[in-house]
Amino acid sequence: MQASVTWKSKPDYLHRAKGGRNLLLSEVVRRDESQLEQVQRHVRKGREHITRRHQIIAEFKAKGFPTDEAEEMLKNSSRPSAPA
Repeated sequence: MQASVTWKSKPDYLHRAKGGRNLLLSEVVRRDESQLEQVQRHVRKGREHITRRHQIIAEFKAKGFPTDEAEEMLKNSSRPSAPA
């Protein structure tokens, strides 16, 4: 099922939010999605991003590029943050 979004008249890739901030379509709230589904989607997308970053680092490492700093940054960003 295709998710409906809040704006249909703008291009699929960009929307203007209050205050003039540009939003990608992936940031637009979906009307047919519960808060739990939204959280689950965000977690899934986060995992996809982290997996892709691991792949990029592995590709760079295989080509002989220095990756120590990128690996450290990824390691630090992957740690759960303490509750506020």
